Amino acid sequence: MAILTASCFNSFAAEILLSSSITDDYTIKSNDYGIHKSSGDVTIDNSDGNNHTFSVRLDYKYDSDDESNSDYVVVAGDLIIEANTELSIEQGVLFIVEGDVIVHGDASFKNQGYFVVMGSVTGTGNINTGNGFDATPAYIGGSIGSGITVTGDGTRDTPLNIVEPDIRSILNYEVTGWEADLPVELISFTANLDKENVTLEWATASEVNASHFEVMKSINKVDWVSIGEVEAAGNSSTTQYYSFTDTDIVNNSMYYKLVQVDFDGQTETFGPLSVYPEGLLFNMTATIYPNPAVSDINLMVSGLNEGNDLNIWVIDKMGKVIFQDSNSIEASSFIYKLDQKLSHITPGNYIVTLQSGNNKISTRFIKN
Repeated sequence: MAILTASCFNSFAAEILLSSSITDDYTIKSNDYGIHKSSGDVTIDNSDGNNHTFSVRLDYKYDSDDESNSDYVVVAGDLIIEANTELSIEQGVLFIVEGDVIVHGDASFKNQGYFVVMGSVTGTGNINTGNGFDATPAYIGGSIGSGITVTGDGTRDTPLNIVEPDIRSILNYEVTGWEADLPVELISFTANLDKENVTLEWATASEVNASHFEVMKSINKVDWVSIGEVEAAGNSSTTQYYSFTDTDIVNNSMYYKLVQVDFDGQTETFGPLSVYPEGLLFNMTATIYPNPAVSDINLMVSGLNEGNDLNIWVIDKMGKVIFQDSNSIEASSFIYKLDQKLSHITPGNYIVTLQSGNNKISTRFIKN
């Protein structure tokens, strides 16, 4: 079987046309420098029945002085993966799909690099994110069809949560408006254990084309099940309040997240929040997302004791406290909208310190 490579191109080429039809084994090697980009949809074709593989081994590079001199792969449309074909992405690769990924059979992605899909993934197949500490998520901006499974240690995330500045810069260069706000602006999300129930409450400041919220639950933050749906307001410019009660309580840590679904199938995930049954030992935890942050800065806090106060300090790189707040704790987990308090800060590195009772923790974030 012949193996096609990109080695015939000049090693300093700025942009290399990626074929619309991969009809044989095709490899973009580690020294095939340049932006490999299609003019539209790309199909990994298996009409000859030889089970072809599209392999990418080129480490991504971003040239801030001349963005056209960077190294990565872009499908400027949909990626169609036919039955028994494979896309193999190696460590350090950046592979962007500006449209959807459509799988017509049992195809597999080996993602040990960055697989970024701005649209949805449909069909029947598996996204294998690889194993180990270096496994990155499959970054998918839209929805995932019921016939698609995500396996490996990297799981699935939204492109908005990509933290590497160079990759975000490449996306800014290639995909116009990719950071545009998603349909729902969440302003609060809390979880509270009350005897035999967990009450989830959330509020939105605005909604555009929002269909519903799906409530997801897990006891290990890996295996998630849907436990209910709450209808969204659809289109709203005023604050909307929602709640959901889970009556199936177990003597274990419980985790909850919201999946907001709009009428076009686009989704956004909030959480997870942690809830601990009475008597179970736990510690306060805090996560800031996205990190680095551009406009939205969300502080997710779990493992709180109701009745205590939560003190929050934000400290700049010079050690100066630029923001301080104190809140009475009314839920064991909640999301705190830091961006509403820190609209004045300049780009840089910051430390957030939290103290509640005897618990004191710190975390860092970057403001771009």
